[in-house]
Amino acid sequence: MRLRVLPLVTALLFACAMGGPASARIAVVTPGDDGGNPQPYPGTLPEWAGGALPLTWSYVEELQPLVVLGASPYDRCDEPEAPSVNVTVAQALQQMTALDAEGAIAELDALVADLPCLDQPATTRELARIYYYRGAALAFIGDGGKASAAMRRALAIDPDLRPDENLPPEINDILDEERDHDAKALPLQLRFPRDVEVRIDGEPAGDELALDALGLLQWREPGGTWQTVLLDDRRDEVLVATPAGIAGRMGKELDPHLHHLAAALGEALSRPLRVQGTLLYSGGDGAILWDAAAATTEWVMLSADLGDDHHEGDGGRKPPRDHRFKPPRGPGGKAAKPPTDSVRFAFGGGVMYVHPFPYASASFDATVRIYRALCLAAGADLGFPVTGYRDPVVLPLFHGGLRLRPVSGRVQPWFGAVARLGMDDRPGAVWLMGGICGQLGLDIQLTDHFLIRVSGEGGFLYQQAQVHAKIGVVLGI
Repeated sequence: MRLRVLPLVTALLFACAMGGPASARIAVVTPGDDGGNPQPYPGTLPEWAGGALPLTWSYVEELQPLVVLGASPYDRCDEPEAPSVNVTVAQALQQMTALDAEGAIAELDALVADLPCLDQPATTRELARIYYYRGAALAFIGDGGKASAAMRRALAIDPDLRPDENLPPEINDILDEERDHDAKALPLQLRFPRDVEVRIDGEPAGDELALDALGLLQWREPGGTWQTVLLDDRRDEVLVATPAGIAGRMGKELDPHLHHLAAALGEALSRPLRVQGTLLYSGGDGAILWDAAAATTEWVMLSADLGDDHHEGDGGRKPPRDHRFKPPRGPGGKAAKPPTDSVRFAFGGGVMYVHPFPYASASFDATVRIYRALCLAAGADLGFPVTGYRDPVVLPLFHGGLRLRPVSGRVQPWFGAVARLGMDDRPGAVWLMGGICGQLGLDIQLTDHFLIRVSGEGGFLYQQAQVHAKIGVVLGI
């Protein structure tokens, strides 16, 4: 089963969510009993919960087989059969021999796209040869930069990769040059059940993953079936877990990454189940509560409820409480905390063109989050002419409208549409100009409250075309 939710599972969840009591506002995940039914949760539900939707960990595993932070999981498989890496590489090599380097590149790229279809573990040699011969084909057509990148990835997969002596020396020289470069690595944290075999790029998984590596994650389920996912777009630290891996670490040890993973799992469950929270309980002294409305996780201790001896101060270990952690959102997700601010003030400058004149600009912009990604935006720009006027004047422009600012990781894209109002006195008398424009930008998070913004906009002001490129700093509160 792939990471995508199967249509049957989706239909069952929809039926559960719609057919259950209207007051069911929290999903409670507990171990299953001998009959596969959710065991009763021994604690008390949060005060805001009007009811519960019981689920088992095994059922959750069907809905969300994998939780990934710090990378984008790619598991699409449109082929009825698993590809043969060795056969495809051999076919690509034949195309290269026939002087069809472009065809060989297309063949190998299609193979990489179909790697999530693999139902058996791949070897490092097989995976490295894909990129070695891809680099050779790129070198044949004269694309040295991409050829070096492919060779670098081949070495990141298999540092001991030996060259094919049948290829021209000039191609293997590229491999030797890339072998001398120091490989950069990202921290890798995997949370699978301890008896599950996990491989990355054909090797047993370690605590690092080379930045240039392929990132082919494979793990064997209890029934013996291998699952395959490509970890694309890796950044900072990569965290990967299965629900069973998360459950196995609850209450047994202080895991610094448990909140991140549990919060991401809780959020993923809250959306399709149409509940406002998820309570993850594995049978120990406590549970982890994901509050979807506040987007926070919190440990819920059961010691007092169960009447046991695990009280704080008399030798029992109480897991830490974290009321402020918010998991990353958006495609692939991210290990860094997303922004928690509701208001942003941006100050910057740029260049602007209002037909037929160019301007240098100073800008101020403010956004207020009103619901999830939806924000109100308002601001002002001052245009200073950069061409000679007899009496240079400043062109003030004001804007107001709506903006979508999806919560994401360190790099946060946004876009919106605003109405424009300007005051121009070049004809001698002040007159108003109205118009509309679209806006697009990136906010790059530096700290919890400071960001760098790069943005652009385009539209019409009265009957004149207007474009504007800006860069500035942002304060979030």
